[in-house]
Amino acid sequence: MNKGLNKIICVFMFFIFTFYYCVSVKAETTGNNYPIILVNGMAGMERDKMFGLKYYGGLHDIQDILTKKGYKTLSAFAGPFDSDWDQACEIYYYIKGGTVDYGAYHSKKYGHARFGKTFKGIYPEWNETNKVHFVGFSTGGTSTRLLDEFLRNGDSYEKAYYADHPEEGISPLFEESNRVWVKSITSLATAHGGSTAFEIYQRNPITLKEFILNMASMSESVYASPAIYDFGMQHWGLRRNPGETINSFVNRIFASNVWKSEDTCFYTLTRKGAEYLDQKTSIHDDMYYFSYHGDSTYRGKNGNYYPIASTNILYVYGAYAIGSNNDKTLPFGYENWKASDGAANVISAQHPFNQPYRYYDGTIQEGMWNVYPTLKGWDHFDFLGITHVNDFDPIEELYTNIARTVRSLPI
Repeated sequence: MNKGLNKIICVFMFFIFTFYYCVSVKAETTGNNYPIILVNGMAGMERDKMFGLKYYGGLHDIQDILTKKGYKTLSAFAGPFDSDWDQACEIYYYIKGGTVDYGAYHSKKYGHARFGKTFKGIYPEWNETNKVHFVGFSTGGTSTRLLDEFLRNGDSYEKAYYADHPEEGISPLFEESNRVWVKSITSLATAHGGSTAFEIYQRNPITLKEFILNMASMSESVYASPAIYDFGMQHWGLRRNPGETINSFVNRIFASNVWKSEDTCFYTLTRKGAEYLDQKTSIHDDMYYFSYHGDSTYRGKNGNYYPIASTNILYVYGAYAIGSNNDKTLPFGYENWKASDGAANVISAQHPFNQPYRYYDGTIQEGMWNVYPTLKGWDHFDFLGITHVNDFDPIEELYTNIARTVRSLPI
């Protein structure tokens, strides 16, 4: 009896162990524990600025919410009005740690300082084994595309310049290659094909760029201002030095190259800027790409598109401008560019025009953009949830679904 019982117990334990082992192996091969990195877009801010208001979540905290649900989540910060190039460099060093190096060739070409801030690194172990998932809002979606390209292929201009000027050194971001450190990129309300709003803004008597740069200059004239909001443009000289007189500061900032430069988001958000990015980046078969976009407009009887009543006041003018644009040079016909979230055209926010894509049907595919259905009624700001104090559930659901999806990707 005892021997028979022992045999039964042994067989039972064998099956239990086998089942547990198989489940464990399956979990390891069908999922991952890579952290999610939230990347800001235009007008973004760090987590410790603006008296505790979170860029991702406002009075709520998406990073904290996802972390408590078991999805390790971190936040990277890039200059809120920087070009895709400068943002990509800043994201790299913000994660890995070190002093930002914008590149010797690039900084000379555009006339700003080569080196920027120094960061301790939020995930210094980032490498081929410890990959990350990028979730980028607005320009955060394009800058992470460029960063992945730098990691894989470096930059030919920086490498050529270094070959001729070895004494100046080169950032490892531009020198090394074949670094598959990114598992997925998720873009939120990202104008992959550029935004027609920014082309229209340039024709205003006072352009958006001039307005922002003047705001940055006035803010930086006060030494303590970066503690509240950091415009992140010190590499352009838009920061008052200790002991510097106001007169000297004003003269210096208006001599900065930034006023006419294409090395800011105000250019990279145009169609020409998007075309430049498309030429420098490509899609990779070993990565996953996801995009989410909204539409807060409706079609009028005259064929123009207008903002719905719930559109945030910041994007009402943009929705009108985009919705009435009859530029016949637009690809695919200007009618297809009129729907928007107030900042990003729907057609542009779906995917880069030169890269393969598929509309999400319940399954996801590697090596192409998985485009999720248009979120009707969502304006540009809705994706951050800053204004959703009492109705945050849809925002939390969106980010939870994103986290669940990227966590399920195979190692």
